[in-house]
Amino acid sequence: LKQRFVFGALDEHGVITQRGRDMALFPLRPSLACVLLASVDLDCLDAALIVAAMLSVENVFARPSGKDSAKSAAEAHQEIRDAAGGSSDFATLIAVFRLAQSSPSPHRWCKEHFIHWRGVKMAFDVHRQLAGLVSRISSRPSERSVSSKCSQSERLRRALCAGYFCNVSRRSTHGR
Repeated sequence: LKQRFVFGALDEHGVITQRGRDMALFPLRPSLACVLLASVDLDCLDAALIVAAMLSVENVFARPSGKDSAKSAAEAHQEIRDAAGGSSDFATLIAVFRLAQSSPSPHRWCKEHFIHWRGVKMAFDVHRQLAGLVSRISSRPSERSVSSKCSQSERLRRALCAGYFCNVSRRSTHGR
């Protein structure tokens, strides 16, 4: 209950709020539902839908057991991370989704890059379902104004922080 109160799903009397009703539309953990709601306000819904879909399925990165295969997989995964800018795991997941989706043969692309096709295919389905659900709320007026100076990645970071703020920390320059 405390978590739902912090996310704004419940008011101080324990009554469900409009935000709580919106969060309940999604078959997701409350934190991920909160990310999607924030992404509507921050105009980064496309990327947030991909992140939610990819986090809702099994790990898509294949880890072969053979030494040579494991090395090839690590190199392929590093290539994807580099293509995503190497800035975050979320950016890498978005890159996997978009690269597979844009490939003429997603199944073959996944195999060549040591990605589990079944997980990506399921993420495609989850993405489609979530997009349908979010269309019910995205037509409402936004509560926050988005600064046009913010990049798409900055807006996505803000949306992710709205749902995962409990997991955020800052690294000290003093090594603590």
